[in-house]
Amino acid sequence: MSAWVYHRPTTVGEAVRLLGCGGAVPLAGGQTLVPALTRTPGRRVMLVDLGAVTALRDITVNGAEVCIGAMATHTQIATDTLVRQALPSLALLASQIADLQVRNRATIGGSLAYNDPAGDYPAACVGLGATVITDRRRIPAEEFFTGAFSTALADSEVIVSLLFPMSPTLLRSAYARLPDRAARSALIGVMVAETESGFRVAISGLASGPTRWPDAEAALSKRPHPDALRDIACPPGGTDRYRAHLARTLTIRAVRSLTT
Repeated sequence: MSAWVYHRPTTVGEAVRLLGCGGAVPLAGGQTLVPALTRTPGRRVMLVDLGAVTALRDITVNGAEVCIGAMATHTQIATDTLVRQALPSLALLASQIADLQVRNRATIGGSLAYNDPAGDYPAACVGLGATVITDRRRIPAEEFFTGAFSTALADSEVIVSLLFPMSPTLLRSAYARLPDRAARSALIGVMVAETESGFRVAISGLASGPTRWPDAEAALSKRPHPDALRDIACPPGGTDRYRAHLARTLTIRAVRSLTT
């Protein structure tokens, strides 16, 4: 059996101090971490539970941005009035993740820190132009995801919140996904966002992290209609022609929902 040492700090500063100790691991919702730890018996782990850092659960409006605390659960994001009004595509995304039990426990910060290529939030963060706020810096979403299950986070660095632009910077957005039937994760997920400077299309499930589709963005900026995507090359990011076809289909579906 693993030897677990458990700490439950009440402030971000205390959590960062504990995470600076050798072998310390942050615990958010635990939906991924706890099963992983049970598969490595005998491992000594210091768990730093962030559940008591109540400030990390807040969802507020900060100027022209929605600030979502890292410990906000999927259910909280899906049902929050601010998110539903300012970022309905993000609320819809959160409502479709896994099942109710998982949504009630899992958090957006934990999901991003783990960076599963089948996750929904990475594509949403890149597509919506989000910024990851940690205890020590601001990281644009496009620079945060560095590979499968890998991020730009340094040792002991803690995600504090996510900043999502809203109107007038973000005009409208839509998310479409094809879930894996067994795991209910996103086999392919696509976020399409129309901003003041043009369209952003971000896709999960094609590569080791969320990828932009520049050709689609350029085509939609010229003609914001699903037909604009039919004659351009499939999105980059992998050699799986089936997934590339799915990505195109889901992008068209997301654009159609924007125009209806």
